[in-house]
Amino acid sequence: MKSIFGRRHLLKLAGLSLGASALPLAHRLAANPGGVRRLLVVTTRHGTVYDNWKMRHGGPADRDKKESEDWEHDLGPLEPEQLSPILRPLYSLRHKMVVLDGVSMTSSICNSPGDNHGGGEFHALTGANRFIYGEDPAAFDWEGMSVDVRIAERVAQAGRYRSLHLTDTGDVTIDGIYSRERGGARIPYEGNPAAIHQRLFGKLETEVPGSLRARVRGRRGSVLDFVEKDYLRATDEAIARDRVKLEQHTDFMSRLADRIAGSHDVVCDTPGAPGNGSLDKIARQTALHQLIAAAFVCDLTRVITFDIGAFTGDQLGAVGKDLHEDFAHKTHPEAVAMMTFYGEENAKLVAQLVETLDSIPEGDGSLLDHTLVVWTGELANGQHDVTPLPYVLFGGASDMLSTGRYVHYAPSHPLPSGVTYHGKKNVGPPHNKLLVSLCHAMGMTDVSWVGQSLLGGKLDVTGPLPGFVV
Repeated sequence: MKSIFGRRHLLKLAGLSLGASALPLAHRLAANPGGVRRLLVVTTRHGTVYDNWKMRHGGPADRDKKESEDWEHDLGPLEPEQLSPILRPLYSLRHKMVVLDGVSMTSSICNSPGDNHGGGEFHALTGANRFIYGEDPAAFDWEGMSVDVRIAERVAQAGRYRSLHLTDTGDVTIDGIYSRERGGARIPYEGNPAAIHQRLFGKLETEVPGSLRARVRGRRGSVLDFVEKDYLRATDEAIARDRVKLEQHTDFMSRLADRIAGSHDVVCDTPGAPGNGSLDKIARQTALHQLIAAAFVCDLTRVITFDIGAFTGDQLGAVGKDLHEDFAHKTHPEAVAMMTFYGEENAKLVAQLVETLDSIPEGDGSLLDHTLVVWTGELANGQHDVTPLPYVLFGGASDMLSTGRYVHYAPSHPLPSGVTYHGKKNVGPPHNKLLVSLCHAMGMTDVSWVGQSLLGGKLDVTGPLPGFVV
């Protein structure tokens, strides 16, 4: 199949060009003496074709490596053809990436019967109990909050965006999203590059007159005091879910007041705005990549979650076909070839985004060297399995991540008593441990669990994933 990524095509952008990836505003950043850490979570749909994603390059070192054991490859010495077809577009980044093979979304196995698309989207970044209604979510410290939001609450700077949540839909959406507030409430994703640019770099003096901004800052305390009193009156009467929503609303108001009060202090060159016209998928993706890099360079936020979104059949050359219904669910050779091609195209988009970050100097390295990039999704494959999940991580996150490795985890971790998955009692390590490791990589080493500490009330999933963080 012919790739949809032509170099000339990538350069046809409305207002942004690939050549701008060096971003003239990069020089505005200081040398990062404090070890700034950023998190970028990138998600794609429908899992992968595992046999064309996993790496078993067939060399002598492979002969003693068994699926039932933990082991790892050194990615550095490999030739391009020794990477799997789906991971091959990432070859030039192999020294700055870690591939995790064998991790299981055990929380979903224990908790989400039925369609794993929705369950996977919820569990992927939360590791939480999906069905908590009827209980008080506030009684569970981080139940339902996704790890990106949890990290953002810790690393956010006053007056800046706590986190950004972006997608490739061309509009705002709450469908197919991964980020959740406390209690599991969905966070809307913004998908229009022009609107995102205006939100991030639009002139505040035009949008909010100075006198109004001053009044908002001056009256912030009284407004929040009023909301707090109203909240306290309502607490005894509200059911648990409504109380959580009210808490989320007061949190939002506080962040909004901080942003209005502090955003006028941001001094940064701004990238050119994307055109207002319709952008095709590749042009829209590239514009979004540039905006993600610019938001990090200008230190407008330190956490971004970005959903690449699924391709259509037409975009992949299967005119008139539906990627999900006609290919993702199937296992015949044509479907396997199409979903492998889909995985390769996603990998090229991820590579383009990561290379953009790596092209921007910062301190003694690049923007990527101070950013942890996590590529994941809601499923293991198109048949809706949730193990083994495909994970690829990039960057340095201030030297907390040991890169240049392919790490395989054996399916030797028991499920809770009485729980089986496709007749098996053992799977790979629970992804809750990976979520803990992400917190540790971001400097939150006091975190011992994310989502739940016990799965099914029995299985201990506290602590980090072994061999992941330095």
